Amino acid sequence: GEAKQDFVDGMAFFNAGDPQSALPKLTRAYEASKEPRILYNIASCHEKLKQYVKARVFLRQYKDMATQAGLLDDHGRAEIDVYLGTYDRLIG
Repeated sequence: GEAKQDFVDGMAFFNAGDPQSALPKLTRAYEASKEPRILYNIASCHEKLKQYVKARVFLRQYKDMATQAGLLDDHGRAEIDVYLGTYDRLIG
């Protein structure tokens, strides 16, 4: 459906090095699907744009929702915590 196409388009922009154009597509895909893994992609866009506060917000949301959905194990959560720690240092 439309959410899938927005996701595909958003990832194409992201992979082409255009996170600014990817963000609205990925945001629409998430809003339509509520798929937690898209939050990770949204966080990655914000990271590429050096918007670390927003990246941290979306990554935390991803960690919480993906954990609840059974998509993240202890190892996965530990990896996310490393990213969150990096954002904390970058934000200061």
